Amino acid sequence: MARAMNVRRILEQYGERAATAAKEALADNAETLIEEARSRVPVRTGRLRDSIRALPSANGTRIKIVADAKNEQGQAYGAVVEYSPKINEPFLYPAFYAKHEEMIEHVKEKLKLELRRNR
Repeated sequence: MARAMNVRRILEQYGERAATAAKEALADNAETLIEEARSRVPVRTGRLRDSIRALPSANGTRIKIVADAKNEQGQAYGAVVEYSPKINEPFLYPAFYAKHEEMIEHVKEKLKLELRRNR
């Protein structure tokens, strides 16, 4: 029971600051992922590469990375490039897998720094 009380006290004391630090780390990680995806995407016109961006939720707790360039007919083709066996040039998932450990560590470090700073 003492451990639960300790966790509750920590959350009450550091909850908002820890949440802010986690949101900042999430935004940093989105930029890391975008940069990595842009380095992996096949480039013909550059529209797909340039369309890779972050769409944060209103409260900043989720960030969706999209690649939604459209062709001349107005059809989005990022998913086709990512998933089509004919094209076979995925770029978002490989970017994520290349960076996911680094991104997890970044969140951990950001939270540790915030907790140390505000003891």
